[in-house]
Amino acid sequence: MNRKIVSYISAFVVSGYVVYLDYLFIQNSVWKISSLLFPSVNRYPIHAFVRYLFYLTGAFVILIYSVYFIFYLYFKGNERVKPNPRFFPKVSIVIPAYNEAMNIERLIESIQYQDYPFECYEIIIVDDGSEDGTGEIAERYDVRVIKHEKTLGKAKSLEDGIKIARGDVVITMDADSYFVDGSSLRNIVENLFSRPFVGISTGVIRIEEIKGSLLEKFQIIEYLHSFEVGRRVQSYLDWLLVVPGAFSAFKGYFIKALPSIPKDTLAEDFELAMVVSRAGLTSSFESNAGVYTEPALSWGDLYRQRIRWYYGGLQVLAKYPEQKIR
Repeated sequence: MNRKIVSYISAFVVSGYVVYLDYLFIQNSVWKISSLLFPSVNRYPIHAFVRYLFYLTGAFVILIYSVYFIFYLYFKGNERVKPNPRFFPKVSIVIPAYNEAMNIERLIESIQYQDYPFECYEIIIVDDGSEDGTGEIAERYDVRVIKHEKTLGKAKSLEDGIKIARGDVVITMDADSYFVDGSSLRNIVENLFSRPFVGISTGVIRIEEIKGSLLEKFQIIEYLHSFEVGRRVQSYLDWLLVVPGAFSAFKGYFIKALPSIPKDTLAEDFELAMVVSRAGLTSSFESNAGVYTEPALSWGDLYRQRIRWYYGGLQVLAKYPEQKIR
């Protein structure tokens, strides 16, 4: 049997077992609390109540995801191969980088491999105080390099790169990512101009397998759920909850009109999606444009990453309490 299929089945079995352990934990916890508050209560009705409540909520979640997946299949089945665009707007690709000497060459070469006219795009590397020669390596490829003497953060790096961008389209990418194929740049630019009032377009983010660990398998499944299913459905509803900084394209007039890139939250990608919605623009997803990005390699790294994401999301929601998602 295919090794990938075996890994997915294994991940499903493990996740199912974790859900079962969660059920047992909830059942026993409710029983202990109930026995302390009501010593005369019988054990069986408590366990039965928790069991059926767990089944009902589980059935509800399965129903919701089934409907979600049917929408995904419907939208995917109606997608068609798009013809080559009739024009190639000027594109600026802004890449903040901090100590990315191991990755920056791979990214630049994947951009130069794209089937987009070479004279129609520029690459802007913002070296955010790197100590491993990231900027010097990038300069070998004849790209524009901005150097910070000290580390100022990703938001400030994006802002400085966007300020000097000359393109009608501004694309942001992470330095540890690279394009999936040679047509991703063309496809995401075309998607950005496919409908009126689209301000942001984003593509598929895929996990690059490095060690082949179970942790990486979990992240691969999570990203498939988030991008292949979730953002495809969200796009047909004309809004994306988050536009990932690892790979997003902006209309130049919109992103350059912003006074600054949000710096007071940990989730500038989430906040930019909010700003787009407030400006009356829509966001779109392009399934034929994608990049690979590096996964979290340890449970500790994954934990810190998710705490940053979720805390940043709460900061944005607190900042825009009146915002209504389309």
